Amino acid sequence: MTLARDLADTATKANYLDNVTADIQTSITANTTLANTKSKVIFHSVDVTTTSSQSLTAGTPAEITGLTLTITPQSASSKFLLMAAWNGESSSVYSFESVFGFKRDSSYIGNPSADGVRPIGRGVMAQGYYAAESTGTMDTWTGQYLDSPNTTSAITYKVFITAKDAQTLYNNRTAGDTNETGRERTTSSLIVIEQV
Repeated sequence: MTLARDLADTATKANYLDNVTADIQTSITANTTLANTKSKVIFHSVDVTTTSSQSLTAGTPAEITGLTLTITPQSASSKFLLMAAWNGESSSVYSFESVFGFKRDSSYIGNPSADGVRPIGRGVMAQGYYAAESTGTMDTWTGQYLDSPNTTSAITYKVFITAKDAQTLYNNRTAGDTNETGRERTTSSLIVIEQV
């Protein structure tokens, strides 16, 4: 009786160990597969701290000085998350009519389809003042876009602006850049996160 019980117990324990071993092996296989398929993330960024000014032509997209990043993709299947922040002021009281967006090399990306003469982009300038004003209060724009360029050749990302009228764009400073506490200085940035 005792021998039969011991043999039964041994068989049960062996069966249990077989199941545990199988579970562990399955877990190891799953984790190995997961580890082999994990993507890596690479950060690319540029911070523009210098002040500058540039002339804008009415209705014509212009690349913003300094907000540019050249990247060689790690893989043709890489995806790129673009994040940009621009700060500055325009010489025009119609700065709120300005549209911003992204370019990859010479191509505009992430924009809606063209519709008549309407300017298109990823977003509009956010005013820093409640009324039309173009001398002492900075404006801003932030935008994001997920791009899939499908290449391993070097690509250059840029930020552009399209203004309603001819004007001067002041980057990282106010238009009336006098030395006083009401005239800010800021940093603009372009960050690109590559997922391989």
